[in-house]
Amino acid sequence: MLVIMAGLPGTGKTAISTELARLLDGARIDKDVVRAALFPPSDIEYSDEQDDLCIDAMLGAAAFLFQKKPDHFVFLDGRTFTRRYQRDHVVSFADRHGWPWVMIECVCSDETARRRLREPHVAANRDFALYQRLKKNWEPIEHPRTVIDTDDPLPECIQRALAALQPEPIRIPVTDVFDLHSVPPRDVKGVVEEYLQEAHRMGLKALRIIHGRGIGVQREIVRSVLARTDFVAGFRDAPAEAGGWGATVVTLR
Repeated sequence: MLVIMAGLPGTGKTAISTELARLLDGARIDKDVVRAALFPPSDIEYSDEQDDLCIDAMLGAAAFLFQKKPDHFVFLDGRTFTRRYQRDHVVSFADRHGWPWVMIECVCSDETARRRLREPHVAANRDFALYQRLKKNWEPIEHPRTVIDTDDPLPECIQRALAALQPEPIRIPVTDVFDLHSVPPRDVKGVVEEYLQEAHRMGLKALRIIHGRGIGVQREIVRSVLARTDFVAGFRDAPAEAGGWGATVVTLR
């Protein structure tokens, strides 16, 4: 899952994403760290053009991580995503690749942001004047998102964020054929795990999971779950007449 951390400077994006990445064994990619790695100090500029380039590098890193581990959590941190085109770019990139995504918007009071922005930071332009300028020009977020007020205690903020990232599994009728097309991408891993547990409890031995073709992301999520489930005896592509590589045939012990 790609987690897009939005919010003005000093609103706690890094604190939230760092703790979430630790709890979920995920990866946090920081735009300002990426900038410092890409450019020598004399060439660092805090322009939209350079920020856009850093975001593209971060998305490339996310693609690499998802290829290795499709059910990974990858947090994009360090950009405010105050402008519509910035959010649209990341969301459309995720959608094209079949990645589930969640947007978390961090907010806090002006006084809290002012206090936090006094602390040292790798980005030299990060101060309260930048906060005020970006706040004045903020373009409303139209994508679905979870808003977290980081004036609240950190444990409460983390619990609200986890609820957005790990929703309750969807309850589904259990038969020997399971079509994932009705399941939101962010829920696929948990739903497949629950489906397998229930099918095993019911004594089913032969299953067919329909995940679709696309670019193979859903297929890899399904197969990563199957590979680590001890009561799965084997799995393979379905016959051509039953979906081909758009479905997986599973044998349970």
